[in-house]
Amino acid sequence: MPKENWISNGHGSSKITERSWRRRLAVEAGDFVSIKNGDEEIKCPAIKVVCDGSWSKRSYGHSYNSKYGNAAIIGVRTKKVLFVGERVTTCRMCQINSKTNKESPPHM
Repeated sequence: MPKENWISNGHGSSKITERSWRRRLAVEAGDFVSIKNGDEEIKCPAIKVVCDGSWSKRSYGHSYNSKYGNAAIIGVRTKKVLFVGERVTTCRMCQINSKTNKESPPHM
């Protein structure tokens, strides 16, 4: 099924929307806690966060660098996840098209 049909039928977009709303609510909760505790010195309160991420160095006998990494940001006071992200160094679509000598269409 083409990507346009997948999104227009509502598949896949509900998870993205839900994730976005959860992030927004977590940020608002952090802002509320900051204002409540008197941390607001400017109009945009700063919240304390803890960040952690990883990019594995283990690979099965090749270059010893993994192609996958991830990170998370968590509010210190609220203990809510503000952001989770994954990254990949290669695009599978581009990789397949380069092997078959095809031009990759514009994509994310």
